[in-house]
Amino acid sequence: MRLSTIFDSFVRDPPKTPGTAPWAGGTSGSSSLNTIARFGVLISDAASPAREAWTPLPGAEAWSTRREPNVDGYTQHGSDMHEFTRWRRKYTTDGDAGTRVVDMSKLTMCRYLGEGEFATAHQTSLDGRPAAIKMLKKEKREIPSAVEGLKREIMMMTLMDHPNVLKAYALGQHEGIPLMIVELLSHTLPSQLPRGPDTVPFWVRWREVKRWPLSRSLHCAAQLARALKYCHDDAFPGYRVLHRDVKPNNIGFIHDPEDPDHLVLFDFGLATLWGIKNDPSDTLARNLTGETGSLRYMAPEVANSRPYCPKAEVFSFATVTYEIASCEKPFSNLLPEQFRRAIGTGYVPEMPRKWPAELRSLISECWKLDAQQRPEFREIVPRLDALCASFPRVRAGDKPARPSPNPTQPDNAWVV
Repeated sequence: MRLSTIFDSFVRDPPKTPGTAPWAGGTSGSSSLNTIARFGVLISDAASPAREAWTPLPGAEAWSTRREPNVDGYTQHGSDMHEFTRWRRKYTTDGDAGTRVVDMSKLTMCRYLGEGEFATAHQTSLDGRPAAIKMLKKEKREIPSAVEGLKREIMMMTLMDHPNVLKAYALGQHEGIPLMIVELLSHTLPSQLPRGPDTVPFWVRWREVKRWPLSRSLHCAAQLARALKYCHDDAFPGYRVLHRDVKPNNIGFIHDPEDPDHLVLFDFGLATLWGIKNDPSDTLARNLTGETGSLRYMAPEVANSRPYCPKAEVFSFATVTYEIASCEKPFSNLLPEQFRRAIGTGYVPEMPRKWPAELRSLISECWKLDAQQRPEFREIVPRLDALCASFPRVRAGDKPARPSPNPTQPDNAWVV
């Protein structure tokens, strides 16, 4: 079966529209969708955005994640599937040959890995290699936004190919609902970073921080920059892919005997396409959906619902890099509204003086309030590579960051 055939069937036979979206209403407390940010979910009603609530750090209340339409400018006019189908046909002429369609009945779900609000993940085996099946829960298959969001995540990931982007091995469908077979994560980034000083004894945190020398942090930052450079410059001719939710929870590691810190970017559920104009206006801000992503890692223009451009992701990248290198949660001293006001006036965390001047300079440039002054990822990658060459590499495989509660299983890497 051709890739175009299976996706045409998805577009032709949309699921039945329920009466009321289950996320309409409250945005905090026990009823919050506290795992929705880990899914590719398309919200059809921008007036009732879904939000993610998470346990606040000391001194901060819950910050929210807003889930908005995946293809800006088309969803709000009711023609997003038509435009996305046109784009898919344009770029899958040769892509069909490289995208595998699997028969769900021939797959064995070996072990439950995790779940979120809309999807579940189970371990399986494809051609003798471990993999994961991501598919919607049965009770969520009548929600159009959930189905279409997963379709689009599948569309993106099955056509992307980069060492630092989680690979989608194959796609398929089960009872008319799309599913995706992807690489199996060994860990997520948050599970490997040192825990906060208020959550573990100081000597435990000290040991964990020692396992994250600057050389290891730089190696991870360089890989993340390569993944985003690929999305912005190389993934699809004529388009940039904006991930729009760059944060530690969407970054993980895969098993690689040559590199225990082989980093990958995943969860393209909020990704959107930015048409390249090939003129000076290409990087000028456009009216995309604001407050998209996870607040702590948003650029000022996104957090304050202003027009933005691809360089908003440069700001998010810098915030993640700061967290990895400092072993500290950024902006942890601010409440959400304080955060919006502060970054809107140029406030950013102070960087340790012991860091190399080039690293401090690079992060400062990425954190510029004026997005046009931020560097492109094609400029960031060589600068990080040069920094990596200046520091001897400490391999994470020598000492695990911290043991999993159950050493026979990944440490909750697939809470999708």
